[in-house]
This record gives sequence, structure tokens and C-alpha cells, in this order.
Amino acid sequence: MRMVSVMRRRGAVVVVLGCSLAALFSSVSEYFRVPSPAVIGTDFIDINRASAAELSLLPGVGPGLAQAIVDDRAARGPFATTADIDRVRGVGPAALARISAFISAPAYAPQ
Repeated sequence: MRMVSVMRRRGAVVVVLGCSLAALFSSVSEYFRVPSPAVIGTDFIDINRASAAELSLLPGVGPGLAQAIVDDRAARGPFATTADIDRVRGVGPAALARISAFISAPAYAPQ
């Protein structure tokens, strides 16, 4: 009888710990969640000034492609229009269509 009581107590502790960990991880993940460009609102990402981290917020743009955009911009200069981003390897018509609503290429003046 005593063994059953100890097992039930251990089971209850495991359930409480599991629920506590689940609540902790769900609240922590919300804290560190990065908004997608659709959530950012009316702001555009300036492709002539954005960092790789900022570019990776664009839909379908991962860290590798974001870095390729930054590297191309450093090597070949700023993008005159948003359509010019297709000169980057990995950015084709489909990718351009996905991100065009979220990017801008205003007149660039080096700072």
C-alpha cells in the first residue's frame, strides 16, 4: 500500500514538472519569436542597407541567401531597383515575386 502511494506521488510530481516545463518553453518561444515580414506592417526592408539577419526575415530567404545578397551588394554595388535583386544567384522570378511586397530600393547614398 505504501509503495502505491509513493508511486502516485512520483507520478504527480512528473506530471507537474512536465506541465511546468511546457508552460515555460511556450512562453520563452513567444518572447524570442521573430516577426515575419507579413507581421511587420507597412515597413519595407531596404535591400541596400539591410543586414543578412534583416534580409532573412523575408519569406523564403534563409541565412545563406541573405548573406549572398549582402555579399553581392558589397561586390557589385547597390541595387537600383527592387527587380535588380535577381542578379543574386538564388533569387529567381519566384523568389522575387515572394519578396517584392516587402522590399524597397530607395536612392542609395553611402553613409
